[in-house]
Order: sequence, then C-alpha cells, then structure tokens
Amino acid sequence: MTSDPQVTDMIDQHPGGVDGLLDDIFEGMRSIFRPAAAIGQEGRFRYDIVHAGTVRSYSVVVAEEKCDIGRGDGDAGPVDLSVSLDLAVFLRLVTGELDIIRAFVAGDIEMSGNMLYFAKFERWFAAQDEAA
Repeated sequence: MTSDPQVTDMIDQHPGGVDGLLDDIFEGMRSIFRPAAAIGQEGRFRYDIVHAGTVRSYSVVVAEEKCDIGRGDGDAGPVDLSVSLDLAVFLRLVTGELDIIRAFVAGDIEMSGNMLYFAKFERWFAAQDEAA
C-alpha cells in the first residue's frame, strides 16, 4: 500500500494541487456515470475530504438519469449519504488500492445517512468493465 508521504508527493505534483486533483477526480465521475442504472432513482451524496487540517466538500447529485457534481455542499438540500475521510484514504479508494468496506470497518471512513445508497452509488458509477 502506498505510504502517506508518497500520496502527499503525488498531490503536491498535480497541477492545481489538492483542489485540482479533487476537481479532476470528481469531474471524472461523469465519464463513468451509468444513466441507465439510475432510471427512476435519485440520490444526494456529500464527500468531506480532509487534508492538512482543511475539509474540502463535494456534492454528487443523481436525478432524472443525470449526474451533477459540485465543489462545496451544493444546493442539493439534505443528503442521503455523507462520507467523511482523509485524502490519502480517498485516493486509495478511487485507485482501487483500498476496499471501501475494509476502510469503513477499520474506521478510516465515516458514513452517515442511508447506507443503502452506498450500493446504489456503486451501481451508478461502475467502471465499464464492472458494469457488465
């Protein structure tokens, strides 16, 4: 597993630093969003990602087979699932280096709200090779 200093170096080398890296990751979610999997469903998610004592929040809203992603809490109203985690853990999750269930059980992730939305999120944002 990648060490935290290696993760920090990766962040520091990304154009735009932490904010640029997170913006790129969340924007990339649009390319793996599967509208057909979300027909007739909706969900509101908030991610609070902590790095160097600063919390960066992102909202992901799925409704009407569309995905809206924004920095900050957004105007989504109440969320169905809120996820709070350290940036290094988040990066390990999105790169597939860490399993979210294992991270949750280990206490590396805090989730609140309706946990069933976690499964929905996985279906809505499955990578193409996972979608089949």
